[in-house]
Amino acid sequence: MGRGLARRPGLRRLRAAATGEALSRTARQVVRAAVGEHEAGHPPLGNGWLEGALAALPERERPATRLALLAALAPYRITEREVAAWPVTDAELVRLLAFGAFAAVEHVERAITPSRPGTAPAPSSATASP
Repeated sequence: MGRGLARRPGLRRLRAAATGEALSRTARQVVRAAVGEHEAGHPPLGNGWLEGALAALPERERPATRLALLAALAPYRITEREVAAWPVTDAELVRLLAFGAFAAVEHVERAITPSRPGTAPAPSSATASP
């Protein structure tokens, strides 16, 4: 998130909190891969895309990863059921949802930002591995 972020301290703090630390490294990779697969538009109706993405994860990691995926790709599909399946504090929930949202924003930003010759893309903190 380019220069505009410096002028928005609240957004900068939220971005810093959106680390995905509640997710395992594998779960963060699942979120990044799913975001990368959905280049445009909405995910298909139904939960097949979600279940497919979550299949490689242990059952205990699925509720939080499901929330991050939904925040990234279909936030309008988050229900009380998904939130209740991962009982944490409000602050932890906000950080997880922010991770999913920022993973999607950074994917779009990379897609629409023209690369400059001789410069490498900036590393992404939401999508970077620990």
